[in-house]
Amino acid sequence: MSYPEETGQNVLEVIKNIKDVLPQKQRQLCNYILANYKTLGMATVAELAKQANVGTTTVMRLISALKYTTYNDFKKDLFSAMILQDNSSYQSIKYALGDPKRQIEGDNSLSRVGSEIVGLVQNFLIPRNLEQYKQAVKLLSEATRINILAQRSSKAAALYMEYQLSSFAADRICSLSSDPDYVFDKILRIQEGEVVFIISNWPCGRNAIDAAQFCREKHIPILLVTNSRANPIARFADVCIDTNSVSSPCLLSPALLVIEALTLDLAQHMVPKSTQDVDQLETMLREKSILVW
Repeated sequence: MSYPEETGQNVLEVIKNIKDVLPQKQRQLCNYILANYKTLGMATVAELAKQANVGTTTVMRLISALKYTTYNDFKKDLFSAMILQDNSSYQSIKYALGDPKRQIEGDNSLSRVGSEIVGLVQNFLIPRNLEQYKQAVKLLSEATRINILAQRSSKAAALYMEYQLSSFAADRICSLSSDPDYVFDKILRIQEGEVVFIISNWPCGRNAIDAAQFCREKHIPILLVTNSRANPIARFADVCIDTNSVSSPCLLSPALLVIEALTLDLAQHMVPKSTQDVDQLETMLREKSILVW
């Protein structure tokens, strides 16, 4: 297992963290990679060594220090890190806010976001995701409890899912997001038959990565909804639904689409209990005049 796989960090982060304790030539190579990683995608061992002014032996020693089996494995991770460094929802938001053309033309944001979401849905509904979705439905419907975890902006989607499921499956859900300081305490108590449902957009929180790794160590099934399969949590997930929206400023729309669909399918699997629970909830709300009907 490579260093990035062990730590949940991408290869550039690992290089930054270990370079100062490496021998001089390897440190020189690390500094070159960090400064020029965008241009190294096709470089061979010999080409990288020449460009960094080190020997090919130094290159292979660094690959070994990073615990890669082959140079090609290192290049694959380097390419993924490059994509993630230059494409994130935050980059897209900055672009949407600062694009002078849109400001000058007075482009209607509602129309633009609507078109963006339609495009995301079309991009998302591919055979691989549809197959992963079927597995997600099976995993959730068979679970004795669904433990939901999200951080930062993804928490809103997790909270929405908890509210949706609470109307017919309140006894089968547990929030791991409400108190970040106790996430690992709760995971430690997860029993056989339970699953962990993680909503995590790239860039993702360190705690979510560590929690996913802890779940994997405890052999707890993980279902991940993310905006990129390059998300470090994907390597720990049993099921991964990739909305392929890492370059979109629409942070939560794709995840909410998945949650809406999963909620409906889970409710159908729980009929007649789910319909009875919803009927009881509606009756109580009417009788208590909690909502205006």
